[in-house]
Amino acid sequence: MKREELRNEQGLTEQEFLAAYRPGDYERPSVTVDMMIFAKEKDKQDSGLKLLLIQRRNHPCIYQWAIPGGFVEMTESLEEAAARELKEETGLEGIAMTQVHTFGNPKRDPRTRIISCAYMAVVEEGSLVPRAGDDARQAVWFQLSVEKTEKPGSWSFVLENKEQGIWMKYLVEENTPAAMFTHQDTRIWLAPDSKDALAFDHPEFVYCALKQMQLLNMLKKMDLIKGIQERRSIRKFKDMPVPHEVMEAVVAAASFAPSWKNTQTARYIVVEQKELIQTIASDAYMAGFSYNVKTVAGAPALVILTTVKGRSGYERDGSFSTPKGDKWEAFDAGIAAQTFCLAAHEKGLGTVIMGIFDEKKIAELIGLPEGQEIAALIPVGYPDVNPEAPKRKAVSELLTFL
Repeated sequence: MKREELRNEQGLTEQEFLAAYRPGDYERPSVTVDMMIFAKEKDKQDSGLKLLLIQRRNHPCIYQWAIPGGFVEMTESLEEAAARELKEETGLEGIAMTQVHTFGNPKRDPRTRIISCAYMAVVEEGSLVPRAGDDARQAVWFQLSVEKTEKPGSWSFVLENKEQGIWMKYLVEENTPAAMFTHQDTRIWLAPDSKDALAFDHPEFVYCALKQMQLLNMLKKMDLIKGIQERRSIRKFKDMPVPHEVMEAVVAAASFAPSWKNTQTARYIVVEQKELIQTIASDAYMAGFSYNVKTVAGAPALVILTTVKGRSGYERDGSFSTPKGDKWEAFDAGIAAQTFCLAAHEKGLGTVIMGIFDEKKIAELIGLPEGQEIAALIPVGYPDVNPEAPKRKAVSELLTFL
């Protein structure tokens, strides 16, 4: 059966619409790719890191050090452009790179509106010898080190090339858990005693790459099966705050939880104000569940796991393609909660997932954003107990082969 051609409000078929479409009628940003190639000393996890930088040959930022990169051509993919630009500017090829972040501040480049997709790769030190070409005046390795401070969320990174007498230090201040992986809500500035500076907004690129490597190292160190077996529901916590950088790392790991068509609908609202936690404990729990009240009241942090409504389980036209309908939202929330709790366990935190509460009351108390609903409450803190594992069912009772 032949389908009738669909027409828009102007009466045009798709073929007619495309024939009349003129891309030049609309302002369009340019797109670039930038490639961060890190070199790491063999068998060292947290030190011995280097970053390949080029010295720019032309304006803007002439003679400044920058991450290799360039414009994407109309006939190539982002990955193809990244490989081509890396070879042209540094002589390196055959490197598998992953995309880190997309940078789109309208004022990030003085030439025009430019959106840049940043890529990264980690190679073994000594395995690659760069050779400057095209727009690059030089291509050299810089030693990269990270310095921590006592203030939560504050740290710095240093780029140094002793042969050329170049030393750059950038100070970092992360203000919210949203800072993880991105430069949003993060202040990054050049230390006054630095002898040079990176071009454009490239300090933000380095920041995002370092945060991603920090997370990947955390995941590599985690024995997943052991974590699943040893993690317990904790209902008594030490009187110790959970540092923001620890909570950020947990949420960053939880962001890798699978979800319906990668909709990533889970959101994490962290309540730290003691008065608000006490109010939720006393006023927003169902009668008859005093044990839950005590657990919440004694937690240094209460994570309210919410989901964005109308996405998980839905198609673009608003219909369902699963017989579970909108119940798939709860399925995704459960996966997110489990992933969050396992990541928290890896960081030495205790958690317990709770589902009996007055959702309407809590939504009012926290000012729940429109379009979200509460899936679960997760008290979080450093455990003050070490409970035994409950008895588990035999695998023979759980598993069936057909």
